[in-house]
Amino acid sequence: MLVELSVQDIGIFESAQMTFGGGLTAITGETGAGKSLLVGAISLALGDRADAGVIRSGRTRASVRAAFLVNERTAAALSEVGIECEEGAIYVQRDLAAEGKSQCRINGQLVPLSTLKSVGDLLADLHGQHEHQTILNPSTHCGLLDAYIGKEAETLRSNVQSVFEKWTAAKSRLKESAAGDADRAASIDLLKFQIQEIEAASPREGEYAILEQDVKRLRSASRLRELLTEANGLLIGGDLNALSAAASASKLIEQASQFDASLKAALESSLEARYALEAAAASLRGALENLDSDEHALDRAEARISQLQALRRKYGADEQAVLRFLETAKSKLNALTTLESDREALTAQVEKDGAELRELCSELSKLRADAKHQFASLILNELRDLGMGTAHLEISMQEKDVSADGADKIELMFSANEGEPPRPLSKIASGGELSRFALAAKTVLAGKEGGGVMIFDEVDAGIGGETAITLGAKLAALSRTYQVIVITHLAQVAAFASSQFSIRKRTEGGRTIAEIQSLDADGRVREIARMLSGDMNAVNAKRTAEDLLSLAGAAH
Repeated sequence: MLVELSVQDIGIFESAQMTFGGGLTAITGETGAGKSLLVGAISLALGDRADAGVIRSGRTRASVRAAFLVNERTAAALSEVGIECEEGAIYVQRDLAAEGKSQCRINGQLVPLSTLKSVGDLLADLHGQHEHQTILNPSTHCGLLDAYIGKEAETLRSNVQSVFEKWTAAKSRLKESAAGDADRAASIDLLKFQIQEIEAASPREGEYAILEQDVKRLRSASRLRELLTEANGLLIGGDLNALSAAASASKLIEQASQFDASLKAALESSLEARYALEAAAASLRGALENLDSDEHALDRAEARISQLQALRRKYGADEQAVLRFLETAKSKLNALTTLESDREALTAQVEKDGAELRELCSELSKLRADAKHQFASLILNELRDLGMGTAHLEISMQEKDVSADGADKIELMFSANEGEPPRPLSKIASGGELSRFALAAKTVLAGKEGGGVMIFDEVDAGIGGETAITLGAKLAALSRTYQVIVITHLAQVAAFASSQFSIRKRTEGGRTIAEIQSLDADGRVREIARMLSGDMNAVNAKRTAEDLLSLAGAAH
């Protein structure tokens, strides 16, 4: 529901504010007072195209601000386009500049015009000589027919959407898997080679550092042999060597300790030295034997280092990194090799979902085909009441590719005049005809769609008398489901409103200024009298105005 509207420097409006309630609101005023200009301002707030020419002469900027209260259904739809409502309210603003630039804000945040347009489509439906007319868009016609059918169509359409989303997701995954067949085969071959190469080498953490020490030792084998041989000779070679000298010294100290008990510590030290020399001699013998027993050890160590270096260049800085690469490659290979079975499952899923989707779409198509003639007939009945007895309506239904709303392309084809073939609604030239068509359609759908804001301009063009009374009654009836705002020049229509605004012009300082006034009961009588006779103080006109208001009140 539109609750507040503020207009600044739009055309002859210098500054105007309006507060709206529910039900039917009539906006009236003399020709040229600015009624349609006000509708244009509302359309700007809803995201229609802007023309810098609407800015008040002498001003560099203009703005329109509007506040709406929304129901849960509209709030959920707004959330889908990324707009969150604050306590059930949403605030939109359009700022225009004389140089042609404009800014759009929703809840105080700058947004692109396209976003404001999307939000505006959800907030209000404006009918007249303006762009903001969702009923002109054929993509909405399927939803109108489904809304008329009711719960059965809503349930089927929801099921179609759910299965369609599953079906398209499975198709997308299947397409992605098929698109990469050649790349996947190459990846599998490469991964297999990498895994085989690493596993064949069987690197161990820390192995490279140990090999470097071995190579250093083996490359110095000749000098090492000389050093070990000489050291071994000093320890155990010849008659005089360190080990025999240590043994002899130990015996002598042992004999001496029998005469001097204080030499026992010296004896223990000499024995430890002897044992240490024996251990050293054994190590030297072992080292010499290793040098002599494996002449190819250096070749093997150097070859292994080269093998590990090749792995490092390809797969990681050290053995630990190479082993991590191996585990990752195994995981990737497993994922790729199991994809074939996944593809079989995906293919089966696509076929299953596709069959279910086609069945659901067929049910929905039959439901729509059965209902479309009655829907068209009811709209035509409403149009006859509105003075369009020669109107003709066809609901075109053609097969299309399956989508979230089914497999039907539905479009309302309309002709206002006898002998003229029905054409798309967007080809209707008359804003009044389009407004009355929208009113008829919404009257048929009243209570079947989510409530919103409907704004009618020129809906009363070319009618009068009893038809005008009927029009006012239908707008009042519609306002029990929607908030309805009508710009009208007919007293019979204005009388059915639950609230009324009057737009008047005055001159100040050589400038024309339009003002908006909310009318009380007496003001409404005077304004409706003016609409009837041109004189708001004419006694007879005032009596007729009172009669009209009384008639409309009884109809409510």
